[in-house]
Amino acid sequence: MRLLGPASEDDMIAVFLAAEASSERYGPQIREILGSLGQPFAIAQHPDTSDDGANAMRRHVLAAYRGYPDGDVFTGMPADVTWHHAALTPAELATVRYLDDPYWTCFSGGTRLAADGAARLGPWQHQPPWTIHRQIAENLRYGRLPPTVILLGEPGPANLVVIEGHKRLTVLLACRQLLPAELDVLLGITASHHK
Repeated sequence: MRLLGPASEDDMIAVFLAAEASSERYGPQIREILGSLGQPFAIAQHPDTSDDGANAMRRHVLAAYRGYPDGDVFTGMPADVTWHHAALTPAELATVRYLDDPYWTCFSGGTRLAADGAARLGPWQHQPPWTIHRQIAENLRYGRLPPTVILLGEPGPANLVVIEGHKRLTVLLACRQLLPAELDVLLGITASHHK
């Protein structure tokens, strides 16, 4: 793993919202919240973290639908997290675990390893064409990477857990032969965590 440079909490929020803005599950909620605040959808879809007002708005939106900073996937998030842009090899990506969540634990066969989830998913070519799994894989075939995955880890880095991008990570690992030598991620490093 290579740390490429520092990132801010505003960067993490921007990456989180940009990824979920395009999802079927969260995109409509984000659009609705922004609309009720009289804000354009582009504030989430195409974030500019140099704009303090937009950063505050994105923080507000993430709080509204994901309970940020201490609800949902952020529950138990350590206070000492420092954010970094980082690059992982496919082998390093295969060590990442899912959050401690009943669905993802079951999906991985109880191990929480995203690589085990990818094995259970099976070959991407066997996925129905309309599924998000197949769409991500087809994009990878043409060199188009999905939105950045957000990870949390300890120094070293060790104990890597995905915070945002569970499905994308699963498909990336199911399509390792299509991945570049390194994949950019947003990484939060903390002294220790229990995610």
